[in-house]
Amino acid sequence: MGSLVSSSIKKCKSCGGNLVFSPSFQELVCNNCSSQSKIEKSREYIKHDFSSADVTKKSNKFSGYAKCSNCGANVSLKDNISGMCPYCDTAVVARVEDKDLDEPDFVVPFAFNKERASELFVKNVKKKWFLPNKFKKAPQIDKINGFYFPVCSFDENTTSTYDGKLAIDNHHTDSKGRTYTTTSYRHISGEKKLTFTDIMTETSSQMRQDELEKIMPYDTRECYKFNQDFLRGYSLEYPNENAQQLKKVADNIIDSHIRNSILSGYHYDRVSYLNVSTTRFDEKYAFGALPVYEFTLDYKN
Repeated sequence: MGSLVSSSIKKCKSCGGNLVFSPSFQELVCNNCSSQSKIEKSREYIKHDFSSADVTKKSNKFSGYAKCSNCGANVSLKDNISGMCPYCDTAVVARVEDKDLDEPDFVVPFAFNKERASELFVKNVKKKWFLPNKFKKAPQIDKINGFYFPVCSFDENTTSTYDGKLAIDNHHTDSKGRTYTTTSYRHISGEKKLTFTDIMTETSSQMRQDELEKIMPYDTRECYKFNQDFLRGYSLEYPNENAQQLKKVADNIIDSHIRNSILSGYHYDRVSYLNVSTTRFDEKYAFGALPVYEFTLDYKN
């Protein structure tokens, strides 16, 4: 068996039942008597200075077992910081202080429960054009799994100088009514200053960057400083990459935005070339946890 850490669970003060996070109430709720317990919340969280931080530092993961403090079972957390005890259904969170484990800087909590997620899923499926009609009328959901996945968020200011050549098609009609096209070219150059906030990069084994971009944007106004209470009842994986590795992904996303922003100021049909040189400053990052529901369905086996 791998290494073992103790776990953190919270009990209801009224009946002693296990407390889990409730998206509906945005507080901890007892599984037995439905009593609520407040979560300490703060909108302020640290964004690390990319230039001075140890951005090459790998996440100090825990890969082993957490001892459930409710029933005493050893719960396999693999590379997760939290999970559910399979024996007593207790929300288990590894005590990060036991082995100096890393934890996120921020979390966006679940905003609605599984029942509401199911309703939204069915409603969305009915809008899809190319799905079978029988499936759209009554999609059979076998399983809904809610979990948090790790991300790294980046902020930065940029100043970009550019030069390029754009092609513009000009359509003409001659005296005989025949149409033809000529192409003219415009040379462009200039400077573009932009500010980027909360550019999200995934660092999970359960999601790809293109999948994250399909479900973006998350409402980052709902971010809180990380508190383990938001995890109770859900799993969260440790990051797979460090900040330096993820910064390359963020810069590629930002470079694409810069290019699109430059071109949006011109009328053109094609880009012959566009050279962009970007200086980045005030670069900051923060690791976080975002919520997602995963649906498992069966249609015609």
